[in-house]
Amino acid sequence: MEQLYDEIHTAEEEKKQQIGWIRGVYPVRATAEMAVQRGDLFVLEEDGDIVGTGIINKIQVDSYRYGSWKHQAPDDQVCVLHTLVISPRHSGRGYARCFLAF
Repeated sequence: MEQLYDEIHTAEEEKKQQIGWIRGVYPVRATAEMAVQRGDLFVLEEDGDIVGTGIINKIQVDSYRYGSWKHQAPDDQVCVLHTLVISPRHSGRGYARCFLAF
């Protein structure tokens, strides 16, 4: 996961992607480690190579919880996708769509 995060940070620094993440701040190795401990880190593999990862849980950070939603919902009634990452080396192959379908 840390390698994927580094790939995204590099792509952003090279102006190839614009996500708003900051190297050394978010996401970092500890982001993935905490998700593993909670049991909400998921990975997408192809031929043994991890090509994507995301955290899926019911935790609404403040920017989600207090967003301007059509319907407000408590944490136990939502599914939140955090930190969806697809390796830039594997972009354009529909992996993000596959991950979202999951």
